[in-house]
Amino acid sequence: MKARLLGLVLLAGAASCAGAADDGNVAGREAQLAAAALVKQNEALRAEVNRLREEVAKLTMTLAQAKAELDEAKVSKGGNAAQQGGTAVAPDSGGAATMTADSWQITDVNPDLKLVVLDAGKDSGLKQGMMLYSLRGEKPAARLRVVDVRERMTGAVVEEILSGGNPEKGDRVILMAVPK
Repeated sequence: MKARLLGLVLLAGAASCAGAADDGNVAGREAQLAAAALVKQNEALRAEVNRLREEVAKLTMTLAQAKAELDEAKVSKGGNAAQQGGTAVAPDSGGAATMTADSWQITDVNPDLKLVVLDAGKDSGLKQGMMLYSLRGEKPAARLRVVDVRERMTGAVVEEILSGGNPEKGDRVILMAVPK
């Protein structure tokens, strides 16, 4: 009887240990499931952040275009561009820009992203949405649109290559105005 009782006690102890091991397995499985769910949530959040970044970039470009159109409307209503503080493009010049005192220089170029950095900013009167020409010699090489203006530097996107290839570090940049 003692042997049988001892066997039952040992059997109950073993079952108890197995139950404790199962509790550990359950907690481990729950942790794995929770981790997998968090990974999926993180992936979904990353995708949403990327989508929102793309949307912000599109909205920034749309805003810059709207500002440029507003500036163009003001120039065409308000007289010549020189009175507006800009550079005029003579209608009979075939798009050649005439220089004013407002001339800047490209300090950095990222051809893959079609972006340039200028050595001028808010201090020089540049504003988001302004249209610019990069010059190679005296001929416009590319049309640029200002997308980011800081105190002493400006970022612009290359909208159109006109002649002479992509803008390069050291190219001069002037303000562009729409011909009447």
